[in-house]
Amino acid sequence: KLQYMLKQRDAFEFELKSIANTDNLTGVLNRLALDDYLKIADQQPQHYQQLCLIIVDIDNFKQVNDRYGHIFGDQVIVSVAQCLKNNVRGSDLIVRFGGDEFLFMAPLSQERSAASYVEEIKREIREFNCHSDLNYELDASIGYHIIKPEDKIDMEAAIKIADSKMYEEKKKKKCR
Repeated sequence: KLQYMLKQRDAFEFELKSIANTDNLTGVLNRLALDDYLKIADQQPQHYQQLCLIIVDIDNFKQVNDRYGHIFGDQVIVSVAQCLKNNVRGSDLIVRFGGDEFLFMAPLSQERSAASYVEEIKREIREFNCHSDLNYELDASIGYHIIKPEDKIDMEAAIKIADSKMYEEKKKKKCR
């Protein structure tokens, strides 16, 4: 009986942790989960090969909420999360990083470069626009940074680099 109760408690704890680490709107991980991951990554950098860290920010999202409402805005956020999920492997990490910002982290390999990840995300968004019944053309700005084991920067610094590259892309789009 005690063994059964302990197994139930463990399963309940696992479920609670999963709920606490998951964004309830999109089903991807949240900042709490990212914080846990970053602590481990910074303490054990030797366990991590080259990583591609990508920041995806929905363009003109404030106007989406202002024009179409927050429920529609939520649909847009869920759609972007789905575009990212379509590119996930078991070793990849997707986090809802902020209101309309996502962080995608994946180990690089011979088959997949950082540029291929970015292009695949953009292709998913274009594909979404072709088949969506939402009366809105989705677009996102994307920045990335490659983290190499020999680099002596922590994950937080790498996120800042990717974030600034994302804002550079956003700025270029506004100048068009």
